[in-house]
Amino acid sequence: MTAPANVLVVDDRADKLLVLGTLLEPLGQNVILAHSGEEALKAMLEQEFAVILMDVNMPTMDGLETAALIRERKKTAHTPIIFITAYADEMHTARGYSLGAVDYILTPIVPEVLCTKVKVFVDLYLMAAQIKDQADQRVALAHEQAARLAAEETSRRLREADERKDEFLAMLSHELRNPMSAIRNAVELMKIGGLAPEKVNFARDVIDRQSSLLAHLVDDLLDLSRITRGKIELRRQRFDLAKAIQSAVETNRSLIETRRHAVSVSIPEEKFMLDGDYARTVQIVANLIHNAAKYTSSGGKISVEVHDETGCTVIRVRDSGIGLPADKLADIFEPFVQLERGANGSQGGLGVGLTLVKTLVELHGGTVSAQSDGPGKGSEFEVRLPGPAAQRVGASAPTRRRASVRARGSA
Repeated sequence: MTAPANVLVVDDRADKLLVLGTLLEPLGQNVILAHSGEEALKAMLEQEFAVILMDVNMPTMDGLETAALIRERKKTAHTPIIFITAYADEMHTARGYSLGAVDYILTPIVPEVLCTKVKVFVDLYLMAAQIKDQADQRVALAHEQAARLAAEETSRRLREADERKDEFLAMLSHELRNPMSAIRNAVELMKIGGLAPEKVNFARDVIDRQSSLLAHLVDDLLDLSRITRGKIELRRQRFDLAKAIQSAVETNRSLIETRRHAVSVSIPEEKFMLDGDYARTVQIVANLIHNAAKYTSSGGKISVEVHDETGCTVIRVRDSGIGLPADKLADIFEPFVQLERGANGSQGGLGVGLTLVKTLVELHGGTVSAQSDGPGKGSEFEVRLPGPAAQRVGASAPTRRRASVRARGSA
């Protein structure tokens, strides 16, 4: 229930104050009495009023002067004022309305007229106060709901992060145990005396291959740690992008040949120079090729294309693999996110390769995005790096060269 409104009555005569206060009692509001303009101004500093009833003729400070001072204060500039006077000539009427008076009441006062006029402004004030309270309640409720939703979303994200952390730890244990077990078995085999040379070579190859895998896992973990601590820095230089692409392909040659993928590389015929971190650019492309090879069934196709647009270099890596569900396109660059292992089986990993790609691309001031027509329809990753893509040296003809990497012995 809305609290009663305050009504201020200002008159220098005590008997008139008593009469006005008595006449206003039926309205059931708080009637505040002031014996002068000075008292009225002081009361308005302490309380808020729905309407002011004020005598025009008062000693020291009359009603018109008091009204002028009330209007000067921002908080009371719009408080309704009803003047009480025995006369209402045109000069006083015009000045009174110019000072914000809403009405005049002539004496002798008719009680019904007084109460009706005051009640109109009291009702307006109470209605406005009720609307303001309702608005404040709605705002408070909206803030409460927003805070609750934000808390729920934060809690959900924390749960997901915790679940992903647990999954990552389990996956890390698995990924480390596999190569360690293979290395341990190979070492035990080599301890056996009198082994045929081919078995010794086999054990040595196992140790070499699995130790390289362990080194790659450790490098990924170190890079992830640098990302979380903001410690990755670029060593910029001007380099031939074709060499970086070729290094990225060579980095994945073993996986490509094992899975018998055909890899085509299409880059501008002329020497294509780029400003950036050579090693990190190789890592960006190598991780994308590795991801494509990992999620493409044996005998699949992978293509790497490079072209320039105004102000940027575009690198696209396409594959004929398992594709990406629409609901995964926004998540695959998050740490520890991996696609479900299908019948083709993934080649393991920690789920941080694409996270590293996104971080390194953004450090270069670029963007990376993923596209797919859906499961089973392959994927495409596009990297856009800013820089002087047009600053090439060599032949100016728009011909392109193609390189192909295919598993040995494949058609």
